[in-house]
Amino acid sequence: MNKFEKVFNSLKNSQIFSEIIELHFLKLGRLDIYLKNKAHVKMGDYNIAKQVNILVEVLNKKKNLTNIDLRVEGIIIINEK
Repeated sequence: MNKFEKVFNSLKNSQIFSEIIELHFLKLGRLDIYLKNKAHVKMGDYNIAKQVNILVEVLNKKKNLTNIDLRVEGIIIINEK
């Protein structure tokens, strides 16, 4: 529960929070986020603030994304419509 609170607070204090419609906290510390623009974001079990910053940057550069995979640190996989 403590880890969930830390992740939730990081998201709550980010620019992306208002775009989230659904949040799934999965086993192994993974996180799946569903955004208003219908994008599915898969986040890994590492620095959540870093992942949120990357996510914001990707969303600012690309508009028609369906999937954003940040599960592996240093690798970003995106799928567009």
